[in-house]
Amino acid sequence: MKEHIRLGVVCGGMSSEHEVSLASAKNVLEAIDRGRFDVTEIAILKDGRWVVGEGALAYAVCGADPSLLMRDLRDVPGQILERFGLDVSG
Repeated sequence: MKEHIRLGVVCGGMSSEHEVSLASAKNVLEAIDRGRFDVTEIAILKDGRWVVGEGALAYAVCGADPSLLMRDLRDVPGQILERFGLDVSG
């Protein structure tokens, strides 16, 4: 059995094209073959903060502002997430 390719889909950013990037990423995420790829969503918010993991795109679109991040990522150390200035659990 062939191993899945690990793929990060990066979207958003601090430019005026932020919303266009989010819409494009949504289309990519819907079209991607999950049988071939292990996908990680990576959204860059307008203020430059990064959100990584499942739901990152939805977070960027909705503009939620959590006080706690629940980490369920195998490859991302908690120290990286703590740079957002938020408490990290998991």
